[in-house]
Amino acid sequence: MISYGVTQRSFEIGVRMALGAENRSVVALVMSEGMRLAGVGLIAGLALSVVVARAIRAMLVGVSAIDVPSLLVTALLLIVVAAAATLLPARRALRVSPLDVMRGG
Repeated sequence: MISYGVTQRSFEIGVRMALGAENRSVVALVMSEGMRLAGVGLIAGLALSVVVARAIRAMLVGVSAIDVPSLLVTALLLIVVAAAATLLPARRALRVSPLDVMRGG
């Protein structure tokens, strides 16, 4: 999804680079979009897991319904994977040529 967004926004990225945007600001633009999506998904997933855990609490015997360490490790892993997955399109955004974008190519 982020890769598609970078493709769709190549003109904007090219214009930013032509106007003097630094590489780190272009990477930050793409990374912030990807991490925002990951954050929304993480919050929704954690909320849903708490709701489901409360619903199945009666079926669990001798096990807590909400395992906080597992949730934290999973959330951290999701953030790391999302950052790695967003870094690839961000690096591709740096290869956008402002001259080619302005020419329409």
